[in-house]
Amino acid sequence: METKGISVNQLISQLPDDLLDKLSEQHNVNYQVKKLTGVLMFKLLLYMIICTQRGSLNTIMALFEDMRFRLFTGLTSSFTTQRSSLSDRLANINISYFETVFKHVSKLATQENAPNTYNSFKIQRFDSTLVGLSAKILSEGMTMGRKKKEQQEGFKFVKFTIGFNGLGIDQIQFNTDQKSASEDIALAEAIKKTAVDSKSIVVFDRGLKKRKTFAEFTLENRSFITRINETHSYKIVEEKTDSIGKCSENLEILSERYIRFYNGGVSTKKTAPFWRLIICKHLKTGKIYYFLSNIFDLPALDITEIYRLRWDIEVFFRFLKQELNFSHFLSRSINGIKVMVYMTLIAAILILLYKQKNKLQGYKIVKLKFSNELQTDLIKELVIYCGGNPDKLEKFIPS
Repeated sequence: METKGISVNQLISQLPDDLLDKLSEQHNVNYQVKKLTGVLMFKLLLYMIICTQRGSLNTIMALFEDMRFRLFTGLTSSFTTQRSSLSDRLANINISYFETVFKHVSKLATQENAPNTYNSFKIQRFDSTLVGLSAKILSEGMTMGRKKKEQQEGFKFVKFTIGFNGLGIDQIQFNTDQKSASEDIALAEAIKKTAVDSKSIVVFDRGLKKRKTFAEFTLENRSFITRINETHSYKIVEEKTDSIGKCSENLEILSERYIRFYNGGVSTKKTAPFWRLIICKHLKTGKIYYFLSNIFDLPALDITEIYRLRWDIEVFFRFLKQELNFSHFLSRSINGIKVMVYMTLIAAILILLYKQKNKLQGYKIVKLKFSNELQTDLIKELVIYCGGNPDKLEKFIPS
């Protein structure tokens, strides 16, 4: 990719038809299928996610009447299909095809310098999000019962846990089993699947709180930073004073301690891991925060600043749900749901690459710019196909 600026066409060209066709063959995705091929399904879902506000099977059926959509997918005027055919294809298409394309796009992102890294460290932000439907519609999934309406209607949830580096996805995990409702299980499993790297720091929130898991991370040489709830169940190994009183933009350090946690009322033995506990006060609200880490060679303020980068994954989830329709199931089958998750993440990474390479701000407007540029390019191709001069369109396109 170019070092400065990139067009939508250049990004889309990273997924050429010959690559998609090759992967279709490798994953046998077109077995006994003549019309809704793997490449067609990929393109129509990508176009729908990028260029519509709320995707559905009805939306796709309506898109077949759009000349730009037909040009993007390479469909002829004689092509027709049924809504039921689309639904069946989503429920049964080989998910490994979409997973492989997703990994290809993620690799493109890892070749870039991810935003919000910290000095030379790669910050891996981990978190989960839930998407749910009535159990009358979605047969598989976990129950949460967080709200009265959900308890009454018997909602089922699918949990998605991802590792986000600020630009690409390091890890994605789907969970429908009830035990994975606990972040101590879902988050821990996802984190443990990522490769250990001395230049990576894993950041996660208080949902993962098992001290046994923290010890396992340390034994794996996996550096981490998290927040914990207020606690006094520990023994101070060493009290550090150098950082006390130092301030970042939002926090003041009140204390920094090396500690060992109590186990059954007795401090854990000396051979057990000890931790770095940094206690801070928010400068505006006065709220007290407890940060826990197994990193001892960075300044205390750096630990708090690195943790603050975890907020990026919250913003990313909001982008997926609000702008890319992630919270709406296009399919009622787990296979179809996974297809849509991979396709949504592919679209998200392409938009984030576009955002970074063109030095753009925000998410909603960037997605709109991406969509507008894609559709403008298709209009130009249609003009050329009809024997016209696409240069005449330039007066309608902002410079």
